[in-house]
Amino acid sequence: MLPRHQYETVASVVPLGGDGSFSAPAADLSKIQYKLCRLRAVPAGSVPVNLAPFRGPLVGGDARRTYRVNGGPNDGAPYDFYIWAQQRAGAFDYDSLGSCGIDDAYLNGSTLDIVTTTYYCNAWLYYYENFANSSASKRSELRIDGVNAYTPDAARSINLQASPGFPTVHFSLKVDPVSGEATIHESEQLVRCPDQTFPPTPASCPRFVPTGVRDRRTIVEDHSGHLATITDRFKSTNGKAHRLDLLWQNDQRFFGTGASFDATTVAYRFPGQRHYSTHALDDVVDLPRTAPASILIKQRGQPDGDPNSGRGAIVYDRRATSATFNQLETSHSDFYLHQHAKVPSRGSAAFHFAYAQAFTQDTVNSLVRLSKKRFRR
Repeated sequence: MLPRHQYETVASVVPLGGDGSFSAPAADLSKIQYKLCRLRAVPAGSVPVNLAPFRGPLVGGDARRTYRVNGGPNDGAPYDFYIWAQQRAGAFDYDSLGSCGIDDAYLNGSTLDIVTTTYYCNAWLYYYENFANSSASKRSELRIDGVNAYTPDAARSINLQASPGFPTVHFSLKVDPVSGEATIHESEQLVRCPDQTFPPTPASCPRFVPTGVRDRRTIVEDHSGHLATITDRFKSTNGKAHRLDLLWQNDQRFFGTGASFDATTVAYRFPGQRHYSTHALDDVVDLPRTAPASILIKQRGQPDGDPNSGRGAIVYDRRATSATFNQLETSHSDFYLHQHAKVPSRGSAAFHFAYAQAFTQDTVNSLVRLSKKRFRR
């Protein structure tokens, strides 16, 4: 992110029309990708000391890409995606359900640069339940009807040559050109291996079998980049009812780009608790039946309003039984949220999550109230 006194040239020697108008269709906007920048048109060959007269619009550089299998029987099959969605106060980037979900979130400072990173991989379902010691894992974070199930990105990790039955992901992105508010629609086939050997290998999983369930995810990023709301709708595809057993992975950072904090000192205030506390590996927090509910997050010892750490909240609408801390590193603090649901033979089972981020607790609390109100509709 560039401080105010630095710049990138995206177009040069742009001709003016007779009325002073101009356009630059060949401007290289890749130079401002992942950035929030003020566009300025200045006389060619000059760098004015006073840039105020040349003040143009504020522009956010977004990014998107699709990941596909390269070669083999599933050549070209889309299994994952990446999206960067920039707004004035912050940004989120996103991967698919089985890849990282919310893949980082950021808060911008007064000079338009990123000053802190808050979330790191949230609301996603990995195919191991324990990152710190994967050999101790006994299940996938996604289970359907009592058996381990997998997303397209998990299938790619297990056996990208599996045939038939390799699942795919499809997505769309719509961005408001003025506000930067983003809406993502995602659809994923969910599959299982014919052999329930765990962990799965190419030998034990030479092909994939449908589970009879598909997930349709909608993500809405608004409030100038302070809030991302996720809705997952699990729907039966075979006319039968199904049982879901989900360990939603949530990983946090909450430290500044130039700060010396580490994620092992991230503190949480879970529903029913009066105070924030840090947690050790394998800590299990039993959760009350209350829903919707919120998990408040901050960096231990940092004052309200601190721009080098920020504050946040995870709001969920469906009862969760527990939160289990399955990895603690200097780079991220991880727990999974345990939830169950029944997918009816007709209709769907919905899960709603909201991820709020801000420098002040008042802003976070306001976004929590808004999200709970939305979930109760």
